[in-house]
Amino acid sequence: MDNDGKRVAGVDIVDRRYVVCLLDEEGKRPRYRSGRSDTPIGRKKFFSLIEGRNVMMPPDPLSTTALHRFGEGRVSIDRGYEAFQAAGIGRGRPMARFVALLVFHQGVKNTTLTKKEQEEMFAKQQEELDRLIEFTDAVGPLMERLVTGKATPGDVQEMIRLEVESRYPKNGNPPVAEEADLLDPREDTFFARLFRYLKERT
Repeated sequence: MDNDGKRVAGVDIVDRRYVVCLLDEEGKRPRYRSGRSDTPIGRKKFFSLIEGRNVMMPPDPLSTTALHRFGEGRVSIDRGYEAFQAAGIGRGRPMARFVALLVFHQGVKNTTLTKKEQEEMFAKQQEELDRLIEFTDAVGPLMERLVTGKATPGDVQEMIRLEVESRYPKNGNPPVAEEADLLDPREDTFFARLFRYLKERT
């Protein structure tokens, strides 16, 4: 498939850290970003970087999630990274730029998920659905008391706790201090508005 004129990104992932190389519409002026591939904050940052771009990534749970989120027309999982490395391409920034150039000149290749990757994707989908149901069941009675004016300070604190918890994997580790999950002031999702509303009343 030829490049369709969209911006592109190349990704390398080593030791649970990703490096993204972003190219402009002419395939030039590389910019690099990096982060953790195994934390909610790191993944959120990653998805915001590659959104709207054609992307090549190595096999990784983050890649499977990106493929599910943005589709095969945008994301390609390439299993040739070891061959690229054997040919002399260093990991990290050099690899990210190399695969970004591949995407720019060759376009996004169709990806066939392995059985393990398919199972990971289905498990992730089920986890997200379970978390949504669990959150809705827990917050429903609290919202009713809030709307009717019967909510206690404890109810408000519980709603804030549930909202913050919903941002992280179940039984996952809390974020480290330097990666505090602060709301983007421009975020206008329902949960962002709810969080601000409750925060004003504590």
